[in-house]
Amino acid sequence: MSLRREQFREGWLILSAGRPWDDWVYPTEGAAKATAERCGVEKADVIKGKRQGYFNGRKQFSARMLFDRKRRTR
Repeated sequence: MSLRREQFREGWLILSAGRPWDDWVYPTEGAAKATAERCGVEKADVIKGKRQGYFNGRKQFSARMLFDRKRRTR
């Protein structure tokens, strides 16, 4: 499934040892750093970047969630 350009979330990401720590995109650098400190993320780096998915109000949806919604089973 390919996402369109408008289905990318831009903001601040938390990396732990070079890998994404979570699937969330933070609106400010301060929010990302505060979350990393509060959760005790080891080797945390905060960078500006993009993730697949989209915003719906205050909620965020990832590419996996988009795929799962289309694949409903009864």
